[in-house]
Amino acid sequence: MAEEAQGLGVTQDVMKQSAEIDAAIASLLTNQTQLTANNHAALLQLQRLQGIQAQLAANTSEGIDEANRRDRLERQVSITGASRAPVYIPGLFGTNQTSQE
Repeated sequence: MAEEAQGLGVTQDVMKQSAEIDAAIASLLTNQTQLTANNHAALLQLQRLQGIQAQLAANTSEGIDEANRRDRLERQVSITGASRAPVYIPGLFGTNQTSQE
């Protein structure tokens, strides 16, 4: 009976220690799951911010393109207007002739 009691005590200690280890493992798994969830949330936030950044870059690019188109059109209009303006060249059509006779 004494041997049985000693064996029972050791088995109970082993079971108690095993339960403590299982509880520690469960706690670690819970912490790991929480960290994974936090990482997932952070990655989703990062993706959202990258999307916003891409949209802002596209809007900026569109604005710059529009300003460049407007400047190019203004230059074309001024060049076209300048090329259609009459130019006076003295003596071209018989004006400013001097007679040396």
